[in-house]
Amino acid sequence: MKHAWKNGFKNNNHLIGKRSHNAKINEELVRKIKQNYIPHKFGSIKLSKKYKIKRGCIESIIYGHSWKHVII
Repeated sequence: MKHAWKNGFKNNNHLIGKRSHNAKINEELVRKIKQNYIPHKFGSIKLSKKYKIKRGCIESIIYGHSWKHVII
């Protein structure tokens, strides 16, 4: 466990990013989502259709609830 904390594999008892076994996206895709987001023009609905990811996941990325360690 100390190894995971020391090397950044764990953060507050949760695996972060693509290291999580539940991750279906990667940091490259998260960067694309953040870069393509334009409020009221190319929002979460259009992004979710483009990348075939649930709207809630897109919104979590945009608003910084998840994947906040990824910087564009």
